[in-house]
Amino acid sequence: LLALVPTLVVLGLLSFNQNFNRALEDLLDFFGEQMLSRILALLFGIPVGMYFFGAVYASNHGTAPFFTAPECRRVRNAVAFSPSIIGVVALLPLLFLYGVFLFAQKDYYGDVLSGTLPESHTFSSFARNGFFRLIAVAVINLLCLVVLRLFSKKNEKGKPSFAVTLSTVLLSLVTVALCATAISQMAMYVSAYGLTRLRLYALWFMALLALFFLLIVLCRVIPKIPFAPVAIPLFFLCFALLALPDSDAVIARHNYNCYLKDSTAEFDLNYM
Repeated sequence: LLALVPTLVVLGLLSFNQNFNRALEDLLDFFGEQMLSRILALLFGIPVGMYFFGAVYASNHGTAPFFTAPECRRVRNAVAFSPSIIGVVALLPLLFLYGVFLFAQKDYYGDVLSGTLPESHTFSSFARNGFFRLIAVAVINLLCLVVLRLFSKKNEKGKPSFAVTLSTVLLSLVTVALCATAISQMAMYVSAYGLTRLRLYALWFMALLALFFLLIVLCRVIPKIPFAPVAIPLFFLCFALLALPDSDAVIARHNYNCYLKDSTAEFDLNYM
């Protein structure tokens, strides 16, 4: 900070020279582009490097005792310090906001689910906005559910209270409804312009999100169903359905059939 003061003063005194200003701008542009790529690489590389270092260190020195199942249960019970009513009341404004939004958009969602493009929308912006907004909403809702489940106290039987379960189910069902709408938006886009890899992957990911939130609802309604032992095989099954078939062939066949039916005006020969 002390060095910054004289540096800025000298910079102001030297800025009269156009060649100096031009060279400084080129230098800042060069380092700006380079630094951004380096920072992005570090944001990914440092956690990966820490993981590999931990794996190598643990293989030589053994693992720490605080990752055992009893210790994890003790820590989980220790962090559940908040009365369940606090988390439920904190979620009420969010649930109320979703309720008002769904009610206000009932005509819009009716058009989407029936395959009708709403006015003042194009297919591309319509589908992209639906996808990215869904991702943001799903992440926020998932964080809310994790915080609610993690910090809320359990009842005498060691289970979440009815209020916590009800809030979890409602928030998950809202997310499923938004997933269904975003899938319908993307399906309308595909019906008009055909399939691509990105559109296929987006549809797959939105369907996977809907399945996961439905699984959350099922686990809350039937507490005997564990989430992780069901979610992990479900993910691998969905990934196999995406990876094992020849996705390019599926895309080309779909676009070819749509072109024969005159539902799309263009045909992408690259996939063929």
